[in-house]
Amino acid sequence: SEFSGLAWWRDTLVLLPQHPERFDNNVFVLERGVIEAFLDGSSTEPLRVRRVPLVAPIVETFAYDGFEAIAFTGDRVYVSIEARRGDTDIVGRLLCGRVEGDLERILIDAEPSATLEAQNDLENTGYEAIVVRAEQLIAIYETNGGVNESPRALLFDRNLRPMGAMPMAHLQYRVTDASEIDERGRFWVANYHWPGAPWENSSCELTDRYGQGESHRRCASVERLVELEVRDEGIAPTDRAPVQLELVDDAHARNWEGLVRLGDRGFLMV
Repeated sequence: SEFSGLAWWRDTLVLLPQHPERFDNNVFVLERGVIEAFLDGSSTEPLRVRRVPLVAPIVETFAYDGFEAIAFTGDRVYVSIEARRGDTDIVGRLLCGRVEGDLERILIDAEPSATLEAQNDLENTGYEAIVVRAEQLIAIYETNGGVNESPRALLFDRNLRPMGAMPMAHLQYRVTDASEIDERGRFWVANYHWPGAPWENSSCELTDRYGQGESHRRCASVERLVELEVRDEGIAPTDRAPVQLELVDDAHARNWEGLVRLGDRGFLMV
């Protein structure tokens, strides 16, 4: 399915495939109560998803290469699209739409839309995380470490009008999704590195500061969650240590591309 994003719409979890057209233009949804019942042990049955149509004819009008992120605020929905880089430095688009009925359909509008610019020359990189902050949208680039001389998050209003950029900390490895932001301006990102990636990473300040667990010491892969916060001077890690996931091995690196909070339990990932 190549899921590329997770987001809550009320108490329904929306799982976004990178290519919904492979599933008759549907996304998949699960109810929070069903998930929590499984976690509580009151149900041991596999979770059964429901399909919800995603109507987005606008993606057929440009070099569409899949959906990368999704976020909701009320019945408004925002998505980022990856676009195949051609003669320009445009690597994606930010689109918006609405939820119809009781999540019976998600409709992506043709307008307004915003273009998303490349921040380096790496192929197949784009904006894989969207954060909704009050009346502002924050689009976060995938590679912000040593391969990006000037990492920055792009800012837009609710109507996708550009509002400039905000400096982003030099966070090594890929940022592949973001959780919801809290009242303190803090959110978590999925931070992932596949050892076969065609670029060299610089030394990681967070690793130097907090160390590594046993599986990360023996593997070149990185699978972790990092808490970031929006400050006056830009977006940077908080003083909380990253949550390192226990790795399998480098032959089985897991490409985490969806992240949401689950109350005080922690997170759901895909």
